[in-house]
Amino acid sequence: MHYENTFKFALIASLIIHSVILISLPRITTRQLSKTLDKIEVTYYKLQLLSQAMQQPKMPPPDMRQAYKDSLSLLKKDRLPALPIAKEPGQFMRKVDIEQKKPLTIKQFAAQKKITLPPVKSEKMKNPVYNNYYQIVREKIRHRAYNNYARYETGEVYLAFVVTSDGTLKQVKYIPEKSHAAEYLTDVALRSIQDAAPFPAFPANLQFPELSFNVIISFEVNN
Repeated sequence: MHYENTFKFALIASLIIHSVILISLPRITTRQLSKTLDKIEVTYYKLQLLSQAMQQPKMPPPDMRQAYKDSLSLLKKDRLPALPIAKEPGQFMRKVDIEQKKPLTIKQFAAQKKITLPPVKSEKMKNPVYNNYYQIVREKIRHRAYNNYARYETGEVYLAFVVTSDGTLKQVKYIPEKSHAAEYLTDVALRSIQDAAPFPAFPANLQFPELSFNVIISFEVNN
């Protein structure tokens, strides 16, 4: 019995305390709630207008509007250059990569060397057998000169040499007063005659123990 009285007293005290708390809270009327909703709607409307204003381009001052219109006219489609449109993503970049990987072809024009043995004016005999043999000797010297000519220097070297009847080279002499070449070409000319020896033996119609010859070895470079 004592327990039931205690429980009732606690329940009544709890109800009284909660009633006092609820009465002390501020009252929110329906009119105040509607005003709050109105403020929220107005605020949303202002934000919406601000978003639209940001999307619209800002017009320049009146004194700059003509220049602004002229700049816009330059951006028309008919004045823009036509750009290639790739049908697939990355197709344009793949095309550029392929073109960059193509090897560059550089044409090289090598200078051509030319060696000639122009005829020498001399007081030798006009025997055709001698002239034929002399031509054979000159051609053999020219062939050796091509093998020894490694640089691209130009000039003429005048040489005099003696050949015995069996084709042996007896003597060779450099004539500087009739030559127009540097030391390198002089060495090439002398070495070419030495490398060409021995020469063929004299024909039967050339019954001489030895014969002397004069040659001009001309070194040229054609671009």
